[in-house]
Amino acid sequence: MSGFDPISFGKDFIAGGVAAAISKTAVAPIERVKLLLQVQHASKQITADKHYKGMVDAFVRIPKEQGFLSYWRGNMANVIRYFPTQALNFAFKDKFKQIFLSGVDKKTQFGRYFVGNLASGGAAGAASLCVVYPLDFARTRLAADIGKAGAEREFKGLGNCLSKIYKSDGLAGLYRGFNVSVQGIIIYRAAYFGFYDTAKGMLPDPKNTPLVVSWAIAQCVTTVSGIISYPFDTVRRRMMMQSGRAKGDFMYKGTIDCWAKIAKQEGGKAFFKGAFSNVLRGTGGAFVLVLIPREQGFLSYWRGNLANVIRGIPTQALNFAFKDRYKVLFLGDVDKTQFWRYFLGNLASGAAAGATSLCVVYPLDFARTRLAADIGKSLADREFKGLGNCLAKTVKSDGLIGLYRGFNVSVQGIVVYRAVFFGCYDTAKGMLPDPKNTPIVISWAIAQTVTILAGLVTYPFDTVRRRLMMQSGRAKSDLMYKSTLDCWVKIARQEGGRAFFKGAFANVLRGAGGALILVLYDEIKALM
Repeated sequence: MSGFDPISFGKDFIAGGVAAAISKTAVAPIERVKLLLQVQHASKQITADKHYKGMVDAFVRIPKEQGFLSYWRGNMANVIRYFPTQALNFAFKDKFKQIFLSGVDKKTQFGRYFVGNLASGGAAGAASLCVVYPLDFARTRLAADIGKAGAEREFKGLGNCLSKIYKSDGLAGLYRGFNVSVQGIIIYRAAYFGFYDTAKGMLPDPKNTPLVVSWAIAQCVTTVSGIISYPFDTVRRRMMMQSGRAKGDFMYKGTIDCWAKIAKQEGGKAFFKGAFSNVLRGTGGAFVLVLIPREQGFLSYWRGNLANVIRGIPTQALNFAFKDRYKVLFLGDVDKTQFWRYFLGNLASGAAAGATSLCVVYPLDFARTRLAADIGKSLADREFKGLGNCLAKTVKSDGLIGLYRGFNVSVQGIVVYRAVFFGCYDTAKGMLPDPKNTPIVISWAIAQTVTILAGLVTYPFDTVRRRLMMQSGRAKSDLMYKSTLDCWVKIARQEGGRAFFKGAFANVLRGAGGALILVLYDEIKALM
């Protein structure tokens, strides 16, 4: 086992802290909505008649009732807390990895390697929590403070919150909910670092992983880890809300009582209040709600998302896996000085990878489109009851071909998209002086530009294929389009050229995701 390296430890500390501080400030509004939904039942300030009905209601009411800047209430405590939290997590994680993974071969001892990563992540989270818990406590209490003016609020700020609770409850008051926090953080960090490090470690060249791959892995890991540990987070924050109260006014006698009462009085769903906000927060970027879906309900925003998530993982995995294989085929001994051969080789490898992976995952993309287009509010009003029902119903009425409706134009579109996406990105990165050590800002700028360009170029193909998908399950006499070509012609003739780009702006916004903490961490550390 190697000895302690203060320089390496310092790099871990700074890289992790800076990455976390940037990320948390960007998503503070979502974070506050999530916290309010979690703790409103345990708050004395938020009476039953003032409860938020959901995420949209909270987003609309917060600026009206408390002022726009209240979205960032508790953010200072969060930034102060998060800098040492993440910095310590990452720093301790590497030290615990030396303990748990020393001598373990990731290729031949996969089970020990995976468990070792889980253990190092969990231990790192628990160790850092001991140091920063009072700041997390203050962040929760300040975020749950709904008064608009200073006189209406329970606490005047971070210092006042800490001193007031310490004065009334002592040090124990600042650590209320700590036990369940340790349980939750061990589970979260174990999953978070365990899955991430294992996934990254199984890649051919972990230290030079493309930004897009790191982002995809980190996105999946953050979402899964957050959902698994969310009930623990709800319980600990409910416990936090009791500090400063007289014992006779406590809602929960202890952690177990809190678990039991929430389950009994509010149901299992209550443990996941604010979970959607938490998932959004984990993407690293805020979002804007422009329409409140009164007709279908807020959860309809995610209709078809399960199919999309299931589809997305193998799609990206296959794209990148096949791309590298096709690059060997198309680029062989091509030198970068042969620019056009190099560019065309990247176009061809990207296109071939996209077309190959599409053959496997197309039915899931079909189901995602049909479920997203299903506008009924209740199950009785909807065409399909879910992913399985959509696939089964379509096969029953149209056979396997029904699940591949629009496949031809999809292949054309994906070939063009992947060709532009991988071709332009790999060419641009490859022409840089030092591609493997490209600053994150440049990688992000190239990736964003390429994503937007590729998306706009191929959007008409996407429109046509989804129109054709909508015809599965209909009688032949009820089909709007006789074929792919007929679809192109009718849209152009009846709706005009702009119709091919309906929803394109939303597609651009969707593609402009922010970088995640894990990606920032790797990139910042690489620059040090």
